[in-house]
Amino acid sequence: MVETRRTVAATLAEALAVTHISASLRVGALTSRCAWCGRYRIADRWTRVFRPGFIERCGTTHGICDDCIVRLRAHGKSV
Repeated sequence: MVETRRTVAATLAEALAVTHISASLRVGALTSRCAWCGRYRIADRWTRVFRPGFIERCGTTHGICDDCIVRLRAHGKSV
């Protein structure tokens, strides 16, 4: 049951990613990827995408997600 929920959640996250990227491509935008953890910024949320190939082909730029910036600051590696 738990595994089924994870699969459904991953499928929904990827569907959202595809929708967001399609809209971004129409306006020539890039999709942000966290340089530390690899998650993608999809519709103002940082999301793990399990098959990111289609995103990489569409154009990405790098940033840093909120979770990673908190971890880096906690270790004195960012201001």
